[in-house]
Amino acid sequence: MKNEQYSADKNGVLSVSAKTVLTKEQFKEFYSFLNIIKQHFNDLCIVKGVFRSRSNDRSTIVETGFSYFENLDFCIDDIKLLVKMLSTFDKKSDITVTTNEKNIIFTDGFKRAHVANANLEFIHNKFFSDEEMYERIFNNIDVDKPFIKETLPKAIVYNINKMTRDLYTNEILIKHKENYLNKGYLLMYNKKGIYDICNVDEYIIELKKEFLTPMNVNHHFWVVSLPFIFNKADMTFNYYIEGDRPIINTICNTSVDSLLINIYGRSSLIEESE
Repeated sequence: MKNEQYSADKNGVLSVSAKTVLTKEQFKEFYSFLNIIKQHFNDLCIVKGVFRSRSNDRSTIVETGFSYFENLDFCIDDIKLLVKMLSTFDKKSDITVTTNEKNIIFTDGFKRAHVANANLEFIHNKFFSDEEMYERIFNNIDVDKPFIKETLPKAIVYNINKMTRDLYTNEILIKHKENYLNKGYLLMYNKKGIYDICNVDEYIIELKKEFLTPMNVNHHFWVVSLPFIFNKADMTFNYYIEGDRPIINTICNTSVDSLLINIYGRSSLIEESE
């Protein structure tokens, strides 16, 4: 799949037992990933080592691939509980993971965590197949021609995540500068009063690079803040206009340790008056 590191078929949970061993470094990155997503995803669904699911609020698709799980298919319907169990494990030991039709078993040699292998049809955060990703994202854009492309350093990604929380907002406004359609900025704000649109707290980040395609005058679009929970590394975001439609497709790329993370979303390009 173009502009995508991972590929898997949706064939359901394996009916035979499988086993793998995670090094302490692999366990650390797996645990770190779960700890990041646990507030936004109920379920962990992995198909042939690939995680690709929509967030609880259905705004975002997050994707990554675990090379050490490439021979495993499993679903766990409570990420928060799994994180609590795994937090007790020895971080300096290898972790053995075994799956079968009914259970996934994690052990560090002394402690064991048994969790149910959930039914794919009844989980909240279902796995997105390659075909669904083509239909939803990749058939609608030319991945080599983004409308906006920018790489933000780790510190800025962290600040965006922090400020959206502090401002009690999960939305970020992207606008062009006044009288300059090739330059823009990210705007986060919190209205002080429902009826007083001028009384707001604002936080602005100027984009360093010019837009690859000028934005229409007095237009803007909103993106969700969820991608910025991944604030362990630099992040590159690409915004694509969907043909002649006023639809923006988003693809963000970042990492957690050695895991490459892709994040997908959609929004509308709208005029100021709207």
